[in-house]
Amino acid sequence: MTTILHLSDLHFGPGHNAQLAQLILNDIAALNPDMVIISGDFTMRARPHEYEHARDFLQKISKPLLTIPGNHDQPLVPITERLTRAYARYQEYIHPTVDAACARAGIFAIGVNDNRPILPGGFWSRAQREWIETQARAAQKDAVKILATHHQVDWSGMVRPLGFWFPARALQFL
Repeated sequence: MTTILHLSDLHFGPGHNAQLAQLILNDIAALNPDMVIISGDFTMRARPHEYEHARDFLQKISKPLLTIPGNHDQPLVPITERLTRAYARYQEYIHPTVDAACARAGIFAIGVNDNRPILPGGFWSRAQREWIETQARAAQKDAVKILATHHQVDWSGMVRPLGFWFPARALQFL
């Protein structure tokens, strides 16, 4: 049986519980998943020391790993950095790209950064939609295809609390 472990919102930073992080690593080892997907918010405020802790945590995961950033992974200040290089620290410490794909026997996972520097919530650009299509076409025909984003795409009729923008359009695209 294939096992995929999905984590999100680890929020390394003030108040982070190192013992809890170790328990998560122990669970990953015990479950022995085929792939680990972490869909954003590695940090609280995208500070370098928070990213260092997140990187140290990730280096202890020996499984195929797919990561994408979350809205907390872009700095609040200075605003110029948020507007011009929102994910430079993520790319330095976690992964060189903000959109990523990972293949493992029978599994093809695509991670898409749905965050924007100013607007809360998520959406994909035209270039990202094209990239998703290209990646999906490259997957083995019989592979289970997974799409990971940081924000929940469908709120099932509930008021969207800073979640995904235009969910019907995103679901229609998929």
